[in-house]
Amino acid sequence: MISLSDITVYLSGKKIVDGATFRLGDGERAAIVGPNGAGKSTLLKAINGMVSAESGELSLPKGTVIGYLPQIAQLDSSRTIREEMRSVFAPALSALDEMSQLEHRMGEVDHDSEEFRQIARRYDHCQAEVHRLDAYALDSHIGVVSAGLGFAASDLDRPCGEFSGGWQMRVELAKVLLARPDVFLLDEPTNHLDLESITWLEDWLLSVPSSVLFVSHERSFMDRLADRIFEIDRGRLSIYKGNYSDYLEQRDARREIQQRAFENQQREIEKAELFISRFRYQANKAAGVQSRIKMLEKIERLQPPTPDQGTIHFSFPQPPRSGKEVVKLEGVTQRYGALTVFQGVDLTIYRGQKVALVGLNGAGKSTLMKIIAGLLEPTEGTRELGSNVSLQYFAQYEHDTLHPSWTVETALRAVAPIGEAQKARDVAGAFLFSGDDVEKPVTVLSGGERTRLRLAMMLFSPANLLLLDEPTNHLDVGSRRTLEDALARYDGTVVMVSHDRTFVDKVATRIIDIRDGRVSEFWGSYRDYLKRHRAEMGLAAREFPEGHHHGTTPGGPDGKNKRELKDAGDGDGRATAAASPQVSPEEQRLLDQINSVPTRYNRQQRQGERKRVAEERRELAKKTRPLRDRVKSLEKEIERIEARQAEVERLLSDPATYANPARAAELGREKKTLEAGLAQTLARWEQASEELQAMEAAKQASA
Repeated sequence: MISLSDITVYLSGKKIVDGATFRLGDGERAAIVGPNGAGKSTLLKAINGMVSAESGELSLPKGTVIGYLPQIAQLDSSRTIREEMRSVFAPALSALDEMSQLEHRMGEVDHDSEEFRQIARRYDHCQAEVHRLDAYALDSHIGVVSAGLGFAASDLDRPCGEFSGGWQMRVELAKVLLARPDVFLLDEPTNHLDLESITWLEDWLLSVPSSVLFVSHERSFMDRLADRIFEIDRGRLSIYKGNYSDYLEQRDARREIQQRAFENQQREIEKAELFISRFRYQANKAAGVQSRIKMLEKIERLQPPTPDQGTIHFSFPQPPRSGKEVVKLEGVTQRYGALTVFQGVDLTIYRGQKVALVGLNGAGKSTLMKIIAGLLEPTEGTRELGSNVSLQYFAQYEHDTLHPSWTVETALRAVAPIGEAQKARDVAGAFLFSGDDVEKPVTVLSGGERTRLRLAMMLFSPANLLLLDEPTNHLDVGSRRTLEDALARYDGTVVMVSHDRTFVDKVATRIIDIRDGRVSEFWGSYRDYLKRHRAEMGLAAREFPEGHHHGTTPGGPDGKNKRELKDAGDGDGRATAAASPQVSPEEQRLLDQINSVPTRYNRQQRQGERKRVAEERRELAKKTRPLRDRVKSLEKEIERIEARQAEVERLLSDPATYANPARAAELGREKKTLEAGLAQTLARWEQASEELQAMEAAKQASA
């Protein structure tokens, strides 16, 4: 369990986290959300001991293993991927060597001596570390995790320096997963992952009993994993039960209640101030005036709910109408030397379609996008642009479109039509560049700022074909939703690549899957495509978070729902029949692979151990029962206090409460008393837990 009590963190003299308090129990999974710069990564670093808290208390049970994933890879570029992943097992491999030495020593000393008992205790400690990481099967586990994150077997023996930053981050993620920590602290774990690797990561994290605290902008990822949401807004942390979709509903409801309570209190304050102003000098009203003055002095002033910050607001300009066929590819093949990326692609994109290109990293999505954009000549085949088509291309990497000598304003002026350059600052403001921000050189902009700038540059063009390669990279959730809405209202044609499943699902009306050199099409939403795809692979259907769809009824140019398969090698264009949504042998094999790497608390691995130590545990339970009862009692007290806190918060959020100012003040005092009581009870719980752990450890060591 992680317990934070009133944690406050400053960076460069600025308060980033203000009085954060929460508990994360064993096996719980929580997402930290908030606008860019809110302090999400800072909170993770504080828990990991990388940033010092100005005040407050952080409690972790002794021996807790934390696995922290940063946003930037820190690898030795000269080491191979396999060597980096094996480094996770260094403590266990060292313990194996020490166990061998201890075995020799145990054979040389008297088995009844104190020295032998000390050696035996050390041997048990080393053996526990070996078993925790299952060092005997480390190569098998490296193979499972690396394959799940998209590495080929041949990649493992290549130096890390040969891989891009995104692939190096996958190595960092693999190392954290292989470490099998008690607590995962993951900062943007889905960055640089393709859709299939994200799904694999979800399955992995759902299969282990570790606690998970993570930061992500991927809404489907949060919906599937999180059972609580920690929102950081202006330094303050609020806790919501449920996943991200639940959080949005609860947050909106809470803000509505706060707004009503604030408005009701303001009306009462205005009435009191008006009474005081009118009757201040009338002797017969003196008592009423004084009572209202005291009320205003004592009343705890409510604040209005804070509006969303850091969210862009824009719409794409409606474009001129293009011909029915916007882009047509015939017999397109792309090769790089001996490597064939795809072959014999026949593809027509029609006016008004919202097309998503999906597939594994390296499958050829960006290559196909460049061919559609006319930036890459195919090895074979033709690309034909339709009549009256003008396009805008949003490249995955900003160096393709941003000149290093530009500032924000000059970048916008460079693309503005003649006579509209004066609008540059207005557009900049809509994308959160205000004041001196417009004079920033593009070379110093953050990833999110560069993405916002490149989207802003697209507004000056009346293009009727938008080609968007990872447009959601570095955007926060609110900005992603704005982009979704803007594309939904856009009447032109869109072709996009994105690893944000919610974004793809809400925008796309047609899916093009690039896999193993083949291109297949599905007319419909992304969630419908996933159901069909998993059925064809014989995999069980996976729940997809519900939500409003911007897309129209799926259909091709003839209005029918269809799927076409195009492949140079084989295929007759027929779709495989959907399989029953049950766990198939292939699904079971994948699940078995995930479960094959043991954890400290893995149930299957511990079945045999439970039988062997059952008798010892019963004996230990007799001696530790009083302390164990104390811990349970304190946990119940913590739950009672938290329940009362929730009730007090509910009452304070109810406008009717403030009809009785004395009652409202009493609840305010009770709130502070409960906060102090919770901190004291948590401290007593931590002390009792440590005493219980020490007693159990001493008993096991002497057994």
